[in-house]
Amino acid sequence: MNPSRITIPADKSWARFTGSARWENNGTGVRLIDFLKNGALFPGSVRQEDPNADGVVGQTIASNIIPVVDGDYYELACLQTSGGNLNIENVADLTTFSVQFFT
Repeated sequence: MNPSRITIPADKSWARFTGSARWENNGTGVRLIDFLKNGALFPGSVRQEDPNADGVVGQTIASNIIPVVDGDYYELACLQTSGGNLNIENVADLTTFSVQFFT
């Protein structure tokens, strides 16, 4: 089990992913979050970019309901271009990654 991934179980075929990230205060560069499937971008993936970071930035994304396959894994990717280290805040309910399955 990898705590940074959501792996699709055998009995699921449709899912919607949601994710959010709250960045520490820094006014330089871009903040970007998106979903990855098996470590790569995929058709229908969702991306949110904040090109004008102006201090504390919170971002939230949600996918459409998409077909999923047993064993595939999904991740929430968080990227930034401040020029230095920039943490994601570990604040309850502000940095999340979840899945909802549909039949």
